[in-house]
Amino acid sequence: MLCRPLLALACLLFSSSIAAQNDSEILPQTLPVELNTSDPAQKEVGELIFRGGVRIEPGEENIGGISGLEWVDNEDDYGGGALWAVSDDGRWLKIVPDETRGQLTDIYSIQMDRLHGLDG
Repeated sequence: MLCRPLLALACLLFSSSIAAQNDSEILPQTLPVELNTSDPAQKEVGELIFRGGVRIEPGEENIGGISGLEWVDNEDDYGGGALWAVSDDGRWLKIVPDETRGQLTDIYSIQMDRLHGLDG
């Protein structure tokens, strides 16, 4: 399983748009991204090891930035976990990553909806 800080770093590398519907699942279009486009072989930053990153292609609504990333184990139907986050326009997001041999390869799905209180 991907290390939590590394997955958070990889997901931070995408800042893009996602189509949003009330508490619905989105099957995003993604593109791989490198840690360092000038040196694609670079896989480390200090003590962190880059395990992949994806850019989510624009949808109908701009999210802007996301923050408060938190990894929750066994939170999805795919046997792994999910990243939970908050967008700067007041939505919660659940991001379910796909990985192969410890490398982030894609995003299975994204769910999002407006925050309705302190617990989402």
